[in-house]
Amino acid sequence: MSQKDDITLVRGIGFVAGILRSQQNDPLCRKCKSYRVTTERAKKALEAMPEMPEGSEFGKMLSDARSFISSLELIEEPVPQRKVGACNFPDKKCAVKHAYKVFKELVPED
Repeated sequence: MSQKDDITLVRGIGFVAGILRSQQNDPLCRKCKSYRVTTERAKKALEAMPEMPEGSEFGKMLSDARSFISSLELIEEPVPQRKVGACNFPDKKCAVKHAYKVFKELVPED
């Protein structure tokens, strides 16, 4: 991958971390199955992330995303909030799942 692709991935995972950070304080999202699944996927994606030079802006962004995502404590039995009627977002509109979908669209296909 090119440096441009690497930077795009770092920016993407930074976006996912930002949404997870925002929604961790939402009483429904933080207990939702989608939050847990997205966090687990983000943790796995971080394993394959390119390294960035220490001290660079993108290196700091990646380090911050890694630190935050790895620190998330997830509940054991999350609730699929939409399925139980608790989530009032419009059908198929989930900020957390959407953030990860955007990230995956940035990942170049092999």
